[in-house]
Amino acid sequence: MSSTLPKPGSTDVIVPLPDGFRPVGIAHGRGTTAYVGSSASGAIYAVDLGTRRGDLLVAEQRRQVTHGLAYDARTGYLFAAGGATGNGLVLDTRTGELLQDVQLTTDPAGLVLDVTLTAEAAWFSDGGRPCLYRVALGPDGRLAMPVRSAEHRLGAAYAFVEGDLNASGIVAVAGGQSLLIVHTALGLLYRFDPSSGAVTPIDLGGATLPDSSGLALDGTTLYVANFNNQVFVVELDPAMVNGTMQGSVTSRTFDNPSAVVANDNQLCVVNARVATDPLPTTPYWLTSLRFR
Repeated sequence: MSSTLPKPGSTDVIVPLPDGFRPVGIAHGRGTTAYVGSSASGAIYAVDLGTRRGDLLVAEQRRQVTHGLAYDARTGYLFAAGGATGNGLVLDTRTGELLQDVQLTTDPAGLVLDVTLTAEAAWFSDGGRPCLYRVALGPDGRLAMPVRSAEHRLGAAYAFVEGDLNASGIVAVAGGQSLLIVHTALGLLYRFDPSSGAVTPIDLGGATLPDSSGLALDGTTLYVANFNNQVFVVELDPAMVNGTMQGSVTSRTFDNPSAVVANDNQLCVVNARVATDPLPTTPYWLTSLRFR
């Protein structure tokens, strides 16, 4: 760990990550455990947010990276988005064992960036193609056999921008009755209906969320990690049709936030540090802070 971590404020806690780790995604596990994925090596770090101590759950993986993560308490499985490799990984958090490597797309434009879970499926977003991917789960949360992925094209209401970063963060709403997606390049928020495939823009009253990435939902409050050193706070109506910008959370310890989890009146933010040279000695950290 590095000795050059930023000095936190009175309400912030710095959680160190391994030097050179290049974190992007995060998932909250059991108790105070969080899992953080590396966009450099595919390693996954398990850390106790209480003690701030951790260790590698998954060591560096050859030709693999990890972006967004999602944890399923039913099974202890961790789902990981595989980026430009076009795949999704399923891992056992008890052992770190790779249970399944699901190829979601072979399109060179594919960029699998995030994942969220419903009772029936794991849903993956793609920043380079106008689609989502669904991997079916059984009633107990285990992978349905045989393992298959289904591609769901996003319709005309979705403003796909060729060659830019499109869908990034994704989060399930109301037990999976709908999904929320943020469009990084345009700063737009969409609702996706898994049963019909319909895509609907969410009206934010003219506000946009440019350069945003990971999402976390707490009731009807949506937290949006933003690379410009803030976490947007959006209050959604119960129907998830309209949203109101409530402002943003900031911290002097933020450095290009890429993902966020909300749990027990706390936010835990991944600092991707994309504007900093990613050297083996570059320090990385999470910022944990109370938000109520």
